[in-house]
Amino acid sequence: MKPDLVTVTPSVTLSQLMDDYIYRYHYEMFPVVDGGKLLGVVTVDQLKEVPREEWSRRTVKDLARTCTEGNTIEPDADATRALEKMSKEGNSRLMVTDHGRLVGILALRDLLKFLAIKMDFEPSEA
Repeated sequence: MKPDLVTVTPSVTLSQLMDDYIYRYHYEMFPVVDGGKLLGVVTVDQLKEVPREEWSRRTVKDLARTCTEGNTIEPDADATRALEKMSKEGNSRLMVTDHGRLVGILALRDLLKFLAIKMDFEPSEA
């Protein structure tokens, strides 16, 4: 069973990222966290851009993209706001942050499951 939240530290080499994270968890995006503070995000697509022979010399810190309003959301945001942000930014995942600290990851797949369950219990408009 995969854990819900897997993060990497800036010092992880790209080789370690592939072997210890991507192959192990099968995720395509990993938050980069140092001392509990969210520094950025690294993706499989970014790793593909780096020649394999450089992977042992380069670290996640070299690739990590800074977190922005477009890929983060607050814990108290509603589902509609999350969907709007995902659609606008073209992201299928948002990092849930509270005062700069990562508290979770919201995936589109999970949001759609939630909405489907909620619709099952809403009164129909017959």
